[in-house]
Amino acid sequence: MTIAFDELIAAALQLTPAERHRMIDVLRQSLADAPPHPRGVPVEQIIGIAIPKDGHIPTDEEVEEEYINYLIEKYR
Repeated sequence: MTIAFDELIAAALQLTPAERHRMIDVLRQSLADAPPHPRGVPVEQIIGIAIPKDGHIPTDEEVEEEYINYLIEKYR
């Protein structure tokens, strides 16, 4: 049996409050039993993405100095 989502919602709204609560329980249980939905990109695919092309990772002091220079230029 296939039912369109909009039809399902319309049918659900016709149920009594007790039936809707039961539907919520059934849906919640079905989600608990389902495998988790993968989110985003696997971490293995993004390892190293932020490493600069020249391989030099700036120190905190270098980043701070670069940011200060950026702000000086921006508000000049």
